Formats: sequence, structure tokens, C-alpha cells
Amino acid sequence: MQALLERGISTRRGIMNAHQEKAYADQQAAHLPCSEAARDQIVLLPMYSSMTRAEQQYVIDQLRNLAAARKAG
Repeated sequence: MQALLERGISTRRGIMNAHQEKAYADQQAAHLPCSEAARDQIVLLPMYSSMTRAEQQYVIDQLRNLAAARKAG
């Protein structure tokens, strides 16, 4: 997420688990391993109706660049 932000692409976690949110900190702790794994592995990318093809392509290109760099490194 940080690498995308450094390239001007704002993201956020794709899953927000209520049992891990501050508002529920005083509740009994739950252990939901699938939900917790999803929270840690899913990222929401920018997607909005006014997004241009050039903006879409930029996001795609940056994802490809990061994936290639990770694979090479």
C-alpha cells in the first residue's frame, strides 16, 4: 500500500473486521482467522466513475511494475 501511495495511488484495506475495530475494543476478543487473513491480504484500489482510461492504465502499470520488482527481488 505504501509503494502505491508513493506513486500517487491511494488504497485502503479491503476488509474491515468489526471485532478488530477500536469501537469494539471493550468487547470479548474474537478469533476469526479467515477474516483476519482477508484483512491483511486484500487491498481496495481506486475505482470511480470519472476515472479516465489513462488513470486506469497508470494504476495497472504501477501494479505490474511492483509485481515484477517483487518477483525479481
